[in-house]
Amino acid sequence: MKTDKFKFTIGVTEGYFHNNENSNIDFVKLVDKCCKESEKIYGIYIPFNIIPTITLYKKEWGCPDGGEITYTLSAIRNPKFNDNSSRWKACCSNIAKRLKYVLNQHSVTGEFSEIDIEYWKDKND
Repeated sequence: MKTDKFKFTIGVTEGYFHNNENSNIDFVKLVDKCCKESEKIYGIYIPFNIIPTITLYKKEWGCPDGGEITYTLSAIRNPKFNDNSSRWKACCSNIAKRLKYVLNQHSVTGEFSEIDIEYWKDKND
């Protein structure tokens, strides 16, 4: 079946030209808080896969030695539980913007894509 996927990467230390000072943040707890706040508005709790990542860019642009500590978050809308694509996308965007604000990030880019999924629920599926 066709559905939506959302993915974005976000840094945890404000600005550029830093040394990853915020690397010990409880990022999962922060994401959960933003998800719960967005759920109050949209009625949807978005479950995310959260992967620690390193983002590398030019040192002249402010990249710390060894890259910037970031997290990549991805979510897939399961049509069995949420059939409203536009509402789901709005909720995802709201969460990314909340994280951007709380973490004082200059910019964040999110990507939505249409994907094929299969959903197996029972042992015999």
